[in-house]
Amino acid sequence: MLRLLRCGRWVLPICALVVAGCEPPGEPQTAAASAYVTADGWFFRGTPNSWGTTAMTAVTATTFSTCQTFANVANPRFKIDHFADWAESYPPNDRPVSDGSYQIGFDAATKSITVQSVASCSGAADTWQFRGTPNGWGTTAMTPVAGTTRHSIVVDFAKQDPAPRFKIDHHGDWTEAYPAQDFVVADCTEYQIVFDAQTKQITATAQGAITTGACAPLPPPPPPPPGADFREQTIYFVMTARFFDGDPSKPSERGLAVLTYIQWLGSWLESYPYYEDYQPVETMEAAP
Repeated sequence: MLRLLRCGRWVLPICALVVAGCEPPGEPQTAAASAYVTADGWFFRGTPNSWGTTAMTAVTATTFSTCQTFANVANPRFKIDHFADWAESYPPNDRPVSDGSYQIGFDAATKSITVQSVASCSGAADTWQFRGTPNGWGTTAMTPVAGTTRHSIVVDFAKQDPAPRFKIDHHGDWTEAYPAQDFVVADCTEYQIVFDAQTKQITATAQGAITTGACAPLPPPPPPPPGADFREQTIYFVMTARFFDGDPSKPSERGLAVLTYIQWLGSWLESYPYYEDYQPVETMEAAP
């Protein structure tokens, strides 16, 4: 008969045994049954396996991985399921993807999911991801250089961030990323970035300046409209009359003081020339 074993709080999906009979209640499990007791497991469920259960490979005690190919199905998507019974699955809503092959990672501690595009799920090569300001610190797979341990990618830094920079990430989960500090580059520049997985060396070679989009140069200011130059304008100066008493034959002391002050404003004299000893014309004529 077929028996589904429930080991504590874990449902073991491959614990079905074909046995000759049933053990009496309370009798210990056979050695064959105990061989199926494994560590915590998580399962891929989605359109590639018709929402069945595909055990993910344990990378560490809390991280799991699987490679899946999405093709020939409308609305490709998936979830990660804990007990294979939908009692605990992530994310809350199906994770949509485009057609293609992906290395899918799941962190059981944080419940975070990473999706990395790969060329194929059959013997997929080691991949490294570009992460930086141009792609919003997402993951963009680098292209392996045949016959070497290097990976390459061409990236445009075009004012996506005031401080253009990047890192190279191995698993897309920041557990192994280089360099220790962000690699800083110049803005409005296209770079070919090469990473050596063996030496962990990074080179960023500028390919040329970017002069379009946000990096396009500002247009020259428009010429001033006709007559905008003050030299082409008519300028009027208003002068205060010096004849306060209405008699044009003689200036008053107050009027002459005001006129002198205005003249002084346009002069190089350091102090204002006061005319305190001014005497009217008739007074000067009467003096001996």
